[in-house]
Amino acid sequence: MSQRVMSRVAMLAALSGLVACGAHLTKVGYEGPAQVESSYSAGVTLITGNVTAEPVYRGWASLFFGPTPAEPVLYFDADDQRIFVASLIDELNRLGMLNAWDASDPSRGKADLMLQVAFLRTHYSEGAPAYTLDVELLACAGESCKTERFSVSQRLLGMTVSGDKGMVAKKLMGEVIPRIGRMVRQMKQVG
Repeated sequence: MSQRVMSRVAMLAALSGLVACGAHLTKVGYEGPAQVESSYSAGVTLITGNVTAEPVYRGWASLFFGPTPAEPVLYFDADDQRIFVASLIDELNRLGMLNAWDASDPSRGKADLMLQVAFLRTHYSEGAPAYTLDVELLACAGESCKTERFSVSQRLLGMTVSGDKGMVAKKLMGEVIPRIGRMVRQMKQVG
């Protein structure tokens, strides 16, 4: 094998290692200011949903064998969703918007506000590489409940799976925090 071919093989191997390393989402933050500050408590629950991906077409092999499933590491899966909700709890506390915790923690008492983050569907598309996250946020204070739905999509630009997941998660955080802020502001006006 020529030196040139060997260097290309080595470069491709290094790049594939970069893409695969750090496959799960790492914690993400919210870059904006606090929407409102409060001393209310909040229990946060995660509901995982449908995780999908489009089939991947791999050149000539696809003509004979058909498309192959996308690598599971690319999916925005239940582990990534858990990391997102943990990040959300951290950010609500850091911003002073709510005293938030994981509602599945049995040592905590009753919260003033119950938040449920339901990932209705997460989708990975390789054709034009992108993630789409369809999410429902349910907030209940006493007998009053409010539901917000939104969808965020992000074309993938990064070099790592974790970095690409981080981009769409930051975008989602940028949608969720202001909506929770509005809900807390309404609670303060009523309460």
